[in-house]
Amino acid sequence: MNSYDILLASIMFYYLLKLINTGDEKYWIVIGIVYGLLKNNQNFNPKIDKRNQCKCKPKKKKVKISKTRRYQSYDDNAPISRRQNNKRKKEMKSHV
Repeated sequence: MNSYDILLASIMFYYLLKLINTGDEKYWIVIGIVYGLLKNNQNFNPKIDKRNQCKCKPKKKKVKISKTRRYQSYDDNAPISRRQNNKRKKEMKSHV
């Protein structure tokens, strides 16, 4: 047990007492983070962090299929009307 463990344990018990006295649930987040740091008991290793980042697969973009296109497959490159083009521009502006 090193000095960081003592510090983390005291922080955890401080927030545990605040949770008991106030009943505010936001302290559970802090308690969970500190408990995770205490339980892991390892120093930070950038190699492990890189390996965990590489495990994540990029999410595929889901295409919304409207019910009006039941017999047509969706194609991004298909020609669209001016009204539909303006509608898509408005949607893109609202997302940004």
